[in-house]
Amino acid sequence: MKLGTKITLGSLGGLSLFAVVLGVMAVISIKGTFERTEDSFRTNLMTEKENQIRDQVTSAAKALYAAAKESPEAPGEAAANVGSQLKYADGSGYFFAYKSDGKGGWQYAFHGARPDFRNKHADLNKTDVNGVPFERKFIQTGRAGGGFVRYHYQKPQTQQVCAKVSYAQIVPELNWVVCGGIYVDDIEKNMEDMVETVSAEEKKLVFKLFLAAAILLPLIAFLSWFLIRR
Repeated sequence: MKLGTKITLGSLGGLSLFAVVLGVMAVISIKGTFERTEDSFRTNLMTEKENQIRDQVTSAAKALYAAAKESPEAPGEAAANVGSQLKYADGSGYFFAYKSDGKGGWQYAFHGARPDFRNKHADLNKTDVNGVPFERKFIQTGRAGGGFVRYHYQKPQTQQVCAKVSYAQIVPELNWVVCGGIYVDDIEKNMEDMVETVSAEEKKLVFKLFLAAAILLPLIAFLSWFLIRR
């Protein structure tokens, strides 16, 4: 084999290896960046949902207190009537509250979606599909200063059990725990869309790298051969 041919083949081999390594590094870099972005994106979406429902419940607690204050003769009834009518999320969201029965148990003070629950005892041992005693957690969390409870519940629009997050807060003037929730299953849907988008971009990048290599390598080979022939 002539020296010029050896040089040309060596150059092509080196460039091919460089192109492959560059492509692999680019894909790895994209995957790493996406994984970090995915975690951040999911956290931001969940934080946004939590802030929304916390603000709604805080506003509801203020409305309950105001209603009770305006009706000193029957504060509980007035607050329950107001709470039952409060809505959010274009009318699909509702509030509910628990009150002590004075015997160690808890009753519904009101329930925005189930008016018939008012003054009925809550089953604190009821769990979701993952064994989370969500009603017990509502009361515990609310009495502990307020916070979020994550669980699964049937979504009325689809009748499917979906992930949900609720905020529970105590209304000290009434000694009630008021709650409201929001479904978060759309977060995973948004994440799936994001994964599909990034995957498509990743495939485009790999294709462009191979296309560039397919164009440049023959050109470099020709230039190498041409220079050696001179």
